[in-house]
Amino acid sequence: MFSLGILLVIFLLFPRERLELLIMREEETNLDLSIIYIENLLSVKPDDRMKLSLAKKYMKTRDYKEAGRLLEDLQLSPLAYVRHEAFSLRYETLKREYFEGNRELMAEIEEELRGAIERTGDIKTLRRLYREGLLMNMPQLALIAAEKLSEIDRNRAYWLGEAYRQAVATSKVRKAMELAGRLAEVDRRRRAYWLGEAMRLAMALKDFKAAESYLARLGDTRKDARWYAMAAELYLQKDDYRRAVDAYVDAMRLEKKKKRRFSHFRRAIEVALWNEDYRAVRRLIDVYGRQFTDEDEMAEFILNSALATGDTVFAREIALNVLRHLEEKALR
Repeated sequence: MFSLGILLVIFLLFPRERLELLIMREEETNLDLSIIYIENLLSVKPDDRMKLSLAKKYMKTRDYKEAGRLLEDLQLSPLAYVRHEAFSLRYETLKREYFEGNRELMAEIEEELRGAIERTGDIKTLRRLYREGLLMNMPQLALIAAEKLSEIDRNRAYWLGEAYRQAVATSKVRKAMELAGRLAEVDRRRRAYWLGEAMRLAMALKDFKAAESYLARLGDTRKDARWYAMAAELYLQKDDYRRAVDAYVDAMRLEKKKKRRFSHFRRAIEVALWNEDYRAVRRLIDVYGRQFTDEDEMAEFILNSALATGDTVFAREIALNVLRHLEEKALR
């Protein structure tokens, strides 16, 4: 190894700036000699830029241990660009070792990536870290990066959407619900969709207060057949069967397509039967059943529902009505 005396001779022969430029060149071919030069220079005067150059040369010689030691220290450098590059190189070093077979480094890689996301406020860096989170199959970190980007990037809706997708991917249901609610305010074009998603997730959490809040906000936009069907599902989860039946009836009234109208009608009948509210079943069939008796499947369901009430007189009346409709259909 070169002595300090030889190093001093070198200093005398070459201007300091020229010497540093020569030994810090990344295209230097004699890596071992360059490493000796820089190590000796650092023993005379520590310099973060020179340490960074030394770390790069260690990486080229695959001495990841020494490179990692230097890069970890340099992440505390007062020079911003040195800190940034030190993280990038240290992270790349860990990844190389990981993909070369050291699977135990995954936790350390995650820790490095998480720390970088939490420290930075630079949009370009956060975008890169978000992509890295996806690449390394760490959706939990991609979520953090995307949510942070939604606060500083102009395309707020896009990043909230990305955060929402990563929350779903990691089964963070409450976080996904909150993000969907925020998206409803930012992505105005898809406001109804996001409020519906938020309500669905709130119901999955059995957070009925939140679900009712999202339903009310959705109702301020529009109260169509879909809204009443969603309301019915919420009432069912709360075991409020009567309101569920009424909501399905409202959905049926607003629906234009016959098959969908029948679907809501069928759900209303089924809920009433589950609740053993046979009076409601008879009322529904009396008021709305006739419009569905001209279709075989629909007519069969109505007849079976009438029989399920246990009222034989009512069931006979419905059976005769269904038979009459079928005869009229056959004569057409």
